Amino acid sequence: MSLKKTTWREMSGKQRGLTAVVGAAQVALTAAAFRDLVKRPADQVNGPKIAWGLALLVNWVGPLAYFAKGRTAS
Repeated sequence: MSLKKTTWREMSGKQRGLTAVVGAAQVALTAAAFRDLVKRPADQVNGPKIAWGLALLVNWVGPLAYFAKGRTAS
């Protein structure tokens, strides 16, 4: 099975809109996670902050994992 890459110009208006919305949501989630990580004291983070910072760079998975498991109850 071969998947053909679709270019931006080949996408319909709906596809472009959905791609932009999903991309913006991903950027917003990652930015919120980075902001929380920077402001949160190290004793309220499960594990090293640098490791979580690197994990946040992994699309969707990193920020979601951080919000689910990376923070301790304050």
